[in-house]
Amino acid sequence: MDDTQNHQHLLRRAVIRAFEAAGAVERAFEAAVAAGGVPLNPPQPACGLLHGELTQECFCKQQVAALRRLAQGLDMEIESETRRWFVHDECCTSGGWQETETTARGDALWALQSALNALADRIGAVLRLMDADRMAAALLQ
Repeated sequence: MDDTQNHQHLLRRAVIRAFEAAGAVERAFEAAVAAGGVPLNPPQPACGLLHGELTQECFCKQQVAALRRLAQGLDMEIESETRRWFVHDECCTSGGWQETETTARGDALWALQSALNALADRIGAVLRLMDADRMAAALLQ
């Protein structure tokens, strides 16, 4: 396999991984809705991605930024679904430990946040491979 075929193979694999990540976003979004709702008002470019729609137009830096903003926007909702407390124990050398509990909705929102970040990473990987291809072509001229 020569370098061109290898690069095309890498690009195809990266696109396939992006499609897999888009499917994970769709499943996580459906689970979050079922667990009590999603407090998102997604910007227009990302709306289709919440339903697993990945088009050629999705492969851009603006889409990556939109996905990151959506994921970051879930932080406060996840935190509001999380409870923390300290368990005192005189036998523990540090005096006790902290425990954390998240509601089912918080868990679903965390899974959605993780899926959104993973999709942003996958689209970013495709963009970097495309940039590398353009850079290599420019350098070879």
